[in-house]
This record gives sequence, structure tokens and C-alpha cells, in this order.
Amino acid sequence: MTSILQRLIDALRDELQQYGEVLGWLDSRVRLASDACSSAGVTLQAQAESLLALRARRDTLQQQLAWACQRPDAGTPSELLPLVAEEVRPLLRALFEENDSLRRQLGERLRQDHPWPGSTPLIAQLLAVDPPQNTTPDNLIVLGAFSASA
Repeated sequence: MTSILQRLIDALRDELQQYGEVLGWLDSRVRLASDACSSAGVTLQAQAESLLALRARRDTLQQQLAWACQRPDAGTPSELLPLVAEEVRPLLRALFEENDSLRRQLGERLRQDHPWPGSTPLIAQLLAVDPPQNTTPDNLIVLGAFSASA
């Protein structure tokens, strides 16, 4: 379980860094002329795809941790925190909260700005907070994610 927990912490840190990078990019960009809008949309889409991949990795690790704790139904951070060692909870709680805060900030920023062509469905998926669907031990094994020895 320690290995899964460390990978989850690393995944949360990676996701946090990516949210920060996207927000930084949005803060630093100059209002684009209409002919440059397509290029900005491609950049935003690439960053959104990267964030989605990081989020999927984190979701998988959350489910792995729940299974390792013999609580496969514990999919949310508030359900997972009591299952981990007390000394790790503050760090894990802070990472979950900061990721959620930056996700909300990003959503607000993207709603303020004019959406770029083709980015709306991807952005909607990125900002969704639904837990992973159809995750079972078999799915985790197929994904190469679940290890009984971890």
C-alpha cells in the first residue's frame, strides 16, 4: 500500500503542477487576434489533454488505494483519507484540496474567456468532478494498474 500511496501523492503533485501551468499560460497570454485564435486553441487543447491524462492516472491510483485498503467503494478523497496513516493525511488532504481549488479556478477562467474552436467538449470533460466509472479489480489488472503486492 505504501507504494500506491506514494504514487498517488506523486500523481496529485503532477496534476497540481499542470493546473498551475495552464493557469499561468492563461494569465500570461496576450489577447489574441482572431487569426491566432486557432493556435491558442491547439495549445489549450494539448494542455487539457495532458491534464486529463494526469487526472485519469490519479483516479486509477485512488481506486488502487481503495482496493488495497479493502474498501473498493471508497472512491472520494473524503472516503480515502481515514484509510491512510494519520501522519500522511494532512499532506494528502492538502493536495486533494489544492487540486480541487485550482480545477475550480481554471473553470472560472475558462468560462470568462471566449472558448476556442473545438475545445469546449474537452474542457467540459476536464472540469467535471465525476469519479471514475466501471472500476473493478479486473479493470485495474487489465490496465496494469493493480498489484496485489503493492
